[in-house]
Amino acid sequence: LGYPWAIMGTGKEVANGIDIKIWPCCGGTHGSNTAIIELLNNHSFNSEDVESVDIITTDNPSCMAPNLRWPKSGLQGKFSTWYTVASLIVDKGRLDLESFTDDSANRPELQSMLERVNITQEETIADRPNRAIGGESWWDVTVNLKNGSQLNTRVPGHGDTYGPYTNIQVIDKFQALAGAVISPSQVDTLLNLVMDLENQSDVVQIMDAATLGLAVKA
Repeated sequence: LGYPWAIMGTGKEVANGIDIKIWPCCGGTHGSNTAIIELLNNHSFNSEDVESVDIITTDNPSCMAPNLRWPKSGLQGKFSTWYTVASLIVDKGRLDLESFTDDSANRPELQSMLERVNITQEETIADRPNRAIGGESWWDVTVNLKNGSQLNTRVPGHGDTYGPYTNIQVIDKFQALAGAVISPSQVDTLLNLVMDLENQSDVVQIMDAATLGLAVKA
């Protein structure tokens, strides 16, 4: 596609390619998601251990894209920072397509954890317009445990993505998403072709694998 390449019809160039969202939900949730993953990786706790989760951010929670405080479905959960944080804690770091089904959203343990997640805006910048240019951007996340311990981390704001991600993380996401519609062998074939893209003489094999042989031939 060249570097940089232009978005068709817009004349705008994408200097750094396409960013990857490692979780299948609104990019606005990824700051708090990243913080929770960091705490889960560094400390041993589960949802039963958690008294509450307090998140202070530079964004106004009511103006964030993922601002649904009480999502009623899995789809709404994709646009709720409260939901993604609760889901990550309940499922011990897992946040995938299964996390956003209605059955998953209606689990009692998920609903219980959802009630314990609180998000507020940093008081000193409460008057700053949402997504204002300039100034700090961060997520300060504290998990309060029932034993009195507090686990805290702060993640700088990076827009909608929080990479770079490892090849394993990207491959895992691809396998999960593609595996929902094609067979494991087809997933492997397509993955192997894409990972060896620089050695392909043309894109015919890749397009055949991606479209199950249904691509229109010139």
